Amino acid sequence: MATVENYPVFVFAGLLPWTFFATAITNAGNSVVGSERLITKIYFPRLAVPLGAVGAAVVDFLIAFGLLVVLMIYYRVPPGFGLLLAR
Repeated sequence: MATVENYPVFVFAGLLPWTFFATAITNAGNSVVGSERLITKIYFPRLAVPLGAVGAAVVDFLIAFGLLVVLMIYYRVPPGFGLLLAR
């Protein structure tokens, strides 16, 4: 159970994967729809377009994960298996 002192870390640790997943799925879907003419006219691996959009979401995730590490240091929350389970 999260205490009042480390509640921001608890919330941010749960929000981080949710935001990554939502952003990656939305951008991947929009990239396929937006590149429909390119995909139908030129032969190339069709998975490259959505993977590029997911790659941009990974960069955002890594920056936000760095912020999570800073929050964990500030609030003195040790990393552990409970963080993956969102306690």
